[in-house]
Amino acid sequence: MQNHTIPLVADGFPAFLYDTSIAVLNPKNRWAGYMRGPLLLCAFRTIYTSPSSATGSKPKKTKRGNAALLKLDMVTPEMIACAALQLRFALCSLQEYANVDGLFNFEDFYHFVLDSIYAGMSKGKWGDELFEWWNRQVFGNRLPDPDQPGPSYDDPFGGDPDAAPDSQDADADTDTGE
Repeated sequence: MQNHTIPLVADGFPAFLYDTSIAVLNPKNRWAGYMRGPLLLCAFRTIYTSPSSATGSKPKKTKRGNAALLKLDMVTPEMIACAALQLRFALCSLQEYANVDGLFNFEDFYHFVLDSIYAGMSKGKWGDELFEWWNRQVFGNRLPDPDQPGPSYDDPFGGDPDAAPDSQDADADTDTGE
């Protein structure tokens, strides 16, 4: 790898993205174990929940993790891609962030991971099982209630008329610049 005899490129399916205990059972299926790598899960938990949740050590009284601070209760493809990017950077020899590491382009890698997850999601069962697995691994029993409506992405205030600033009438028309 150092002599570039095995080039490390953004679309090379690195082993840390796989749960190899699943992948070895079906070596011809590139989707088997994909995006379930134990190291990837540890990186994800470190970023979004807490470092102690990543290692499985006894819970300590710590600050709330990023997922709690951001009120995230389910894993998204973008969150997985971000964790994969951070993990790949942590495994490289760069001392500070750069967009490339030799032949490896980090931005291309992020988009490769994201695109591959969306491609897998289009296969139906793989995507459903992947996100069920991720949500169980990260949030455990705190999964969102499927019968409860989620936030509206059309209305940033979730339909709450009292969410308008005090100086603005919630019912008043406002110019949003659109």
